[in-house]
Amino acid sequence: MPRKFLICLLGFILVSCSPQPAPQAPVPDQDLISTLVAATLEARSPGDAAPEPTQQPAQPTDPAEPTSVPSETPTLTPTHTPTSTPTLTPTPTPTDVPGDPAQELGSASWKDSFDTKDNWNGFEDNQSKFVIKNGAFYLTAKKANSFEAWTISWPVIKNFYLEYTGVFGDECAGKDRYGMIFRTPNFNEGYLFGISCDGSYRLSAWDGEEYTVLKSWTKSSHLKAGPDQENRFGIKARGERLTGYVNGQEVFSIAIDMYNAKGKFGVFAAASDTPGFTAKVTRVRYWELP
Repeated sequence: MPRKFLICLLGFILVSCSPQPAPQAPVPDQDLISTLVAATLEARSPGDAAPEPTQQPAQPTDPAEPTSVPSETPTLTPTHTPTSTPTLTPTPTPTDVPGDPAQELGSASWKDSFDTKDNWNGFEDNQSKFVIKNGAFYLTAKKANSFEAWTISWPVIKNFYLEYTGVFGDECAGKDRYGMIFRTPNFNEGYLFGISCDGSYRLSAWDGEEYTVLKSWTKSSHLKAGPDQENRFGIKARGERLTGYVNGQEVFSIAIDMYNAKGKFGVFAAASDTPGFTAKVTRVRYWELP
């Protein structure tokens, strides 16, 4: 056998028989209180110039707008010509809710409808993917292990009413969830207010090492549960008093003094039942309070 062929054969055997690294142990599933957390870099470094909070970008062209038009325009023949203009009495808007902060506080101090990417950082790792597209912030939890990942925006606020509008994805179950983190002083601490696919909400605090549950998972008739359901949920924070709202209705009020100073806010998501669970946030706004 030629020497060159023998050397190549020996090399192939050594490579094929070399020990392979042992697979890593899977991350344990934590359903109610996850011990895993990922905080991303802030959307803006302190030296960056931030736009005026009330300045809103122009609306983009809707990419889903149809490009075809009907081939024939129907002709409408009126069957009756009224002799007088009727008087219309306005009816209350179904979404009007007494005590709804969004309706009582007037114009928001700041809002974002995700027409641009100026206020947030998207990211992707082996656990999560956050991306802004088509006028929404899509939050995806790749694994059903209750790993809560978040990203932070740049405004710093203390006393406020902060409200998110979002939609559960077309597949969700149980405690698949998304929500807000707020009054975060250093991107790895703060309060978390989340809503889940089964129609529950929870308030907790994360100190960088462990969770403190301030309001355990609680079902609410005001929360629209299930896939593709849109909800509006918010936190009123004034001093140590935190008051939670779901679709304009107050659902809890609690006094807690863990994080009462100024802080930033962000979005988070986690899956307990559905790998690849995705929610989208379509609007974030806040009102500064005295």
